[in-house]
Amino acid sequence: MRNRIIGATVATAAMFAVVSLASVLAAGQQEQAPRARPSRPPAGPVHRLPNGQPDIVGTWRPSAAGSGQAPLSTNILEAHGAAFGVESAPSSIIDPPEGIIPYQPWALAERNRRREPGNSYEDPWAKCFLPGIPHNLIGGFTVMRQTPEVIIMEGTGESVRSIYMDGRPHLPDRIRLWMGDSLGHWEGDTLVIETTNFNGKTWIVLGGDFTSADAKVTERMAVVDANTINWTATVDDPKAFTRPWTMVASGSPTLRAQREPEPLEGWNSENNCHEGNVDLVHLKGAYDLYNAKNKK
Repeated sequence: MRNRIIGATVATAAMFAVVSLASVLAAGQQEQAPRARPSRPPAGPVHRLPNGQPDIVGTWRPSAAGSGQAPLSTNILEAHGAAFGVESAPSSIIDPPEGIIPYQPWALAERNRRREPGNSYEDPWAKCFLPGIPHNLIGGFTVMRQTPEVIIMEGTGESVRSIYMDGRPHLPDRIRLWMGDSLGHWEGDTLVIETTNFNGKTWIVLGGDFTSADAKVTERMAVVDANTINWTATVDDPKAFTRPWTMVASGSPTLRAQREPEPLEGWNSENNCHEGNVDLVHLKGAYDLYNAKNKK
């Protein structure tokens, strides 16, 4: 259960070093070629429920992550080179084509402020708050239960959300949630999820990217075959961005999440983040280490 803490700690230390290379992050290195993917044989046909809808119960991981853990590169959405133990990666942004998040000036300044050494302690996830959407799914997800009325899904940090499929309207605007309010429907074999009613406090990744409370995130999960889902998330937030933008996971231009071969035999997980949480201690330690190494 402490994998989340360990992974966040390593990513935090790496990010402090990487964000000091402001020129690399600003340039984006959008010319970098995508990493090669190993070929694999086609899977069987899509698993289906009695009503004909795809059956997606199980655990799905980005193929770029290999072992199932999201690479450290996912802590920065835009393209970047290898440095300080963080592997290089192309941009996770597929629209706009230049791979740069289209921030409004005030929002870009705020994102850059969060990237300053010492400011990552503000990340709510380090304090055991829920990660929000799309942060929740960047490292993969588990569908624990699926009915025609609701899909229950677990993502980053054992965060769980219910996606209601029964045609209900969104919650009243005055109700604001860490994970937002998710409503879904099927378009053929593609699950479309629209999430609104955010509280505006979450970060998309540790690198400081964020949305405002006015954001609407539309995910599309295209079920390709029995072992493959293609996932994208489109963020529409006129308060923070000049236009909607679309991302995939793990720095891959094409997300291909694979269902693990073992069947899901029930679900027994808990979010024990508060029990022995040392994220903030390590964030402070990483800040002190950065200052010690860069003291003039």
